[in-house]
This record gives sequence, structure tokens and C-alpha cells, in this order.
Amino acid sequence: MLLHLSPADGIIPCLLEVFAIIQADYTSGERIVYFNNTTSGALLRAMAESDRAWVEDEKVLKSFEYERVSDLFELAEKLRQGADLVIIERLDRIARESGPESYNRQNEAVAEIMNLLPDDAVFIDDWAYLEEYYSFDE
Repeated sequence: MLLHLSPADGIIPCLLEVFAIIQADYTSGERIVYFNNTTSGALLRAMAESDRAWVEDEKVLKSFEYERVSDLFELAEKLRQGADLVIIERLDRIARESGPESYNRQNEAVAEIMNLLPDDAVFIDDWAYLEEYYSFDE
């Protein structure tokens, strides 16, 4: 499963949808990792709002990890550790933090990230950055 969720109505509704997927398809012992480059605030609010049983289940909750990454290269490094489900919030913002690296080097990092993704991955992104760099015919 490769899933894209739009944060047009906010991150929390997206996270609640991810929580439903976790409830239906994952058990304790499976590694679930959520990545972003801001804070865990929205994640904590979504967990507080969630009525999913796994949020209260210590065994499953221990399988859920939060990782703050500062750039594409750190994200690739963390993905090398493996996971059963990966949730990436706003890849565009993570890419923008990659600093003065060359365009080719950043593209290599994105390609590596895509190759390192497990079979199950969720992107929470509006892809708005694409409109900044590419022209689309309507």
C-alpha cells in the first residue's frame, strides 16, 4: 500500500485516518515510524482525539515511533533501519531543509528514500511545492 493523504483540512484528520489503518492492519511487534521535520504536537493531539483501541494498547503503542528529521539525508539514514509502515509528513518541507546540497545530490537522496520505503507507506502532503517548480497544463 502506497497512500497519499492531503492535509488540506489539517494534519490531524490525516493522522486519524492513519490510525484507522494501524488499527485494522497492524499488531504489536510491527515497526511503525512517523517522520516529520517540525514537532510531535499534531501527533500527540491526534492520539488524544483518537478512539482507536491501539492508542491505549501499550504493546502496539511501543511499536509506534516518532522521528524528527532535519533533511532528506537524515530521512534516508533513518529509513535504512527498516520499518513495516512508514508515515512521512510533508516531504516537501523536509526537502527544503536539505541546505546547500547540490540539486543532483538531493535527487539522489529522494531516489534512495523511495527505494528504501517498505511496502506500506503513507505520505501526508499537498505536493504544493511541485507547483513552484513545474508548470502544469490545465
